[in-house]
Amino acid sequence: MDFYSYWGKARTNDLDGPAYHPLVYHSLDVAAVGTVLLHRDKLMKQRLVTKTGVEETSLLPLLTFFLAAHDLGKFAEGFQNLRPDLFKDLQGRGSKKDYSVRHDSLGNLLWRDLIWRTGWKDRWFRFADGDLYDWQEMVFPCMQAVTGHHGTPPRAEFHGIKLSLDNHFDAGAKEAAISFIREVASLTLGQTFSSLAYDERFDLVFKRASWLLSGLAILSDWIGSDTSYFPYRTDVMPLSEYWVKHALSQAEVAVQASGVLPPQPCRRTGMNALFPEIEEPSPLQEYVSSCQLSSGPQLFILEEATGSGKTEAALTIAHRLMAAGLAEGIFMALPTMATANAMYERLEGAYQRMYDGTEPASLVLAHSRRHLSARFQESIGLERQARDQNYTRDDETASSHCATWLADNRKKALLAAVGIGTVDQALLAVLPVRHQSLRLLGLGRSVLIVDEVHAYDPYMHTLLRNLLRFHAAQGGSAVLLSATLPRKTRQELAASFAHALGSSPFSLEKTDYPLATQVSWASAAEVPIESRSNTDRSVIIEMIHEEAAIEERLRLALRSGQCACWIRNTVDDAVNAYRRLAEDLGD
Repeated sequence: MDFYSYWGKARTNDLDGPAYHPLVYHSLDVAAVGTVLLHRDKLMKQRLVTKTGVEETSLLPLLTFFLAAHDLGKFAEGFQNLRPDLFKDLQGRGSKKDYSVRHDSLGNLLWRDLIWRTGWKDRWFRFADGDLYDWQEMVFPCMQAVTGHHGTPPRAEFHGIKLSLDNHFDAGAKEAAISFIREVASLTLGQTFSSLAYDERFDLVFKRASWLLSGLAILSDWIGSDTSYFPYRTDVMPLSEYWVKHALSQAEVAVQASGVLPPQPCRRTGMNALFPEIEEPSPLQEYVSSCQLSSGPQLFILEEATGSGKTEAALTIAHRLMAAGLAEGIFMALPTMATANAMYERLEGAYQRMYDGTEPASLVLAHSRRHLSARFQESIGLERQARDQNYTRDDETASSHCATWLADNRKKALLAAVGIGTVDQALLAVLPVRHQSLRLLGLGRSVLIVDEVHAYDPYMHTLLRNLLRFHAAQGGSAVLLSATLPRKTRQELAASFAHALGSSPFSLEKTDYPLATQVSWASAAEVPIESRSNTDRSVIIEMIHEEAAIEERLRLALRSGQCACWIRNTVDDAVNAYRRLAEDLGD
């Protein structure tokens, strides 16, 4: 069957223009977007090269090939019959086949059970050495990552029954899919396979890299499905011609307009650069402006009193990491929606100083009720009305520039230059939810800043430790802020981050306060910091062990006109204490 006879995208019948976009064209659109993203996002490209150990000249064609195969499952008869009119027009016959299994799982099935073996036998996929089973340990995780681009991993079973190729793909569909992949291999790979030598580490490193590849596939599919940049066209041309004249050229424009490319950070760093209005930085702020940075992912834990300027300190160290090429943006995770809203308004006037102004930088709010934030809604409205206006870096009317595509939902908001949200938006990246790999991709490009770390219960603490593991494994850096952090908690968070880097076990010992802790692959340092002069407090503590003595102390305080607060552990304790005191003191 001719592979042009399969639709990939279709419009409703009441709209003008071509009724469909061929599957093979859409596949190349998405592959082109991924190719442009990898060439334009240097940090993402560098991390994939570093993680896999494969040279850029071999890796990028390989990833382009995988992305072009992301929608293989749409060759299935059940999928094509979702539009019986198009099925009949394109293939000249009708069908009663139902679409019972999603095309992501079907695409992985088609690759695993047919195309991979066929390509190996017919020598499309011939490497410098190794056998079919060696190389599929590298190839299969990547294909699972790209075919699972709708947010969940592909499945091998349906209702407990193993998927069967013949139940979903007729002979014509199999032939068309094989022909398409053969041409894509010729178009994208060239001599890549034959020059790539097998490495026994590929099994592990490509499984780890597949998390990033999965996020890239989701992002590429979203951008590559935008008909504003990839209009439907049904004229038949060689795939090589479509790739060069249409897919790649349109992908350049679409990626640039999407708002996901990282703007260039300003090279001038430190407190004075970001917060010139602060004339006298605190000791903590002075420390983060000048401390030595490591060359790879690193974790900072900053412990200081409330009101000491921890937020400005965190942004300063995050900006320094960006300027050093270790990150492209920031995501700030706050404990509540109210604190996230407040932080969004607080950063509107300052965040653009982090970037050099050559490209607009987006500031996006990410939580479940952000539609109630007037400031965020205003920023989206401003951007829609003034997209074509030129704004300078310090123009306050553009200070909350927010690409509407990024503002569309919270998953994509993590791709903004600066994202602010509740901590759950970050923690979802390590939970089994749809599109969590896209969250990981977005967070991995950013410095993760988590405020009020002491405020989370054991469940949230465990999730945060897992997030730090994933974040460090992707090459991300993090800054944790707290006013009161137990040493055990600090040790666990630091150890989780360091473990993902392959660091040797270490013990954090210092109990100084304030304290800055820095963890990298090579070392863990604890640096005592002087207190800010106006944050010193003296608190007198007296231990009382009998409830009767406490109640007597409260009676004396209240009778003398003072105020008092007694915090009880249970409702019953509180009710009983109130009743006893009210008998003597009245309601």
